[in-house]
Amino acid sequence: ILVVVCWTIGGNAGLAAAYSARKLGVSCTVVVPGTTPAFMVERLREERAVVEICGDVGASDYLHYLTIIIIIH
Repeated sequence: ILVVVCWTIGGNAGLAAAYSARKLGVSCTVVVPGTTPAFMVERLREERAVVEICGDVGASDYLHYLTIIIIIH
């Protein structure tokens, strides 16, 4: 099983990962901060990504992202 997990601040890297994952037929989880614009969250979901919204852009949120990777893998 291949799973793509991506931490992104503005959403562009996540959108690229979500698009690629959809084309490859694999799951994708994108972790974004709460400051990510709503249109980008919706766009990620349109690409069939699971979107995790967590806090801000700080270190604790990055640790949340790493926790997701550990749980998935």
